[in-house]
Amino acid sequence: MSTDVHSLIGPYVLDAVDDDERELMERHLAECDVCVQEVRELRETVTRMSADVTTTPPDRVGRSILEGLDAIRQEPPLSEHSVVRSYRRRWGRRTHRTARILSMVAAAMVIAIVSSLLTTWLTTPPLEESDRIAAVLGSPDVQIAQENPESGGTVIYAYSTALDQGAAIVNQLGEPGENRTYQLWRIEGDDVASAGVLHAGDTSARFLLTGFSPDTVLGVTNEPAGGSASPTLPTVATVSLQ
Repeated sequence: MSTDVHSLIGPYVLDAVDDDERELMERHLAECDVCVQEVRELRETVTRMSADVTTTPPDRVGRSILEGLDAIRQEPPLSEHSVVRSYRRRWGRRTHRTARILSMVAAAMVIAIVSSLLTTWLTTPPLEESDRIAAVLGSPDVQIAQENPESGGTVIYAYSTALDQGAAIVNQLGEPGENRTYQLWRIEGDDVASAGVLHAGDTSARFLLTGFSPDTVLGVTNEPAGGSASPTLPTVATVSLQ
């Protein structure tokens, strides 16, 4: 029995072998009852450990397991003259090796569980923007200002100090023109920054505004489709809470 075959037991149980390694391992298992028993016990243990948690561990977990398995001392080949003696000795060594493999499996599963929880937490989306806009509009301290542009429609600007967020509602403005769009601006003195761009041709939209304060002015301009780096004057609307 070769060292390579011995080293495949752990990866084989974890289904972390390629086709050639699986074929090699299965040929060996057809001839070795000891390894068959070891594989069976490891599989049963892994099944019990994973009964309550089903997760797909990241690639680094599999690599960690395989790297750990490489560090385990493997048994030398058995000679025909030492089969019985080596067989008995192997059972003693096997207990230690099995414990090492199980420890790595347990550690890998803990890593996978923690990774899964972190992934869930990090990728859970925040409240939908529409819900956050509704929260601003429904906040007890909300301040609201409105302007009706000469071209038609309404621009509403709302801000909540408690939530430190604002909202803009652009409703039924005049047609912006071919390949044109409306763009919102955060204006604080000489500091002007884009606060959102409507899709080309759209005349209505809602935006959640961040980086605003009660002193911030909301501006709306007509820009080339896709928006501009700086506003094109004159503005379509300029809305202030003051």
